[in-house]
Amino acid sequence: VRGQDTRITHCHDVQFRSAAFTRLLVDERLTSIAQAIIGPNVQLHHSKMFIKPPEKGSPFPMHQDFPYFPHRDHSMIAVILHFDDAPEEKGCLRIYPGSHKLGPLPAVGADHHLPEDRFPLDGATPIPAKAGDALFFSYLLAHGSGLNVSDEPRTTLLVQLRDPADLPLNEGHGS
Repeated sequence: VRGQDTRITHCHDVQFRSAAFTRLLVDERLTSIAQAIIGPNVQLHHSKMFIKPPEKGSPFPMHQDFPYFPHRDHSMIAVILHFDDAPEEKGCLRIYPGSHKLGPLPAVGADHHLPEDRFPLDGATPIPAKAGDALFFSYLLAHGSGLNVSDEPRTTLLVQLRDPADLPLNEGHGS
């Protein structure tokens, strides 16, 4: 379905576009959880806002974030902040629980997706969310999202955080 007249709107580094986003990124409710996962030193790697428009909001195949910005110690986490409800029909996050324990997995294609025979999108566990929910997970977790078939957009802010002592293995993607 991806690429077949589906679309997604996105914006990188939202903290440079609005002080409200900057305040959100340093809010103790977010940073204290990140510190509990990563440790006392938490650094912003990058942020992206995604809007899946109604009826044709693009799905995203199962993948790990690791191939996009690999790090030596794998401290990188993702935080997805939901600005509106994200039920299954809006293309909520889908995951393979425990897959982060497998370490970096071989990726396929230019978009670095995982092999569909091993990690099919429809076989992943849906994680519906409510407006205001925040989901935290390792960049090694196999995750993706479905097609938005609802009549409402799905808006999320993706925040990637790391321990600044964790060295990137390449400089291919950063903020």
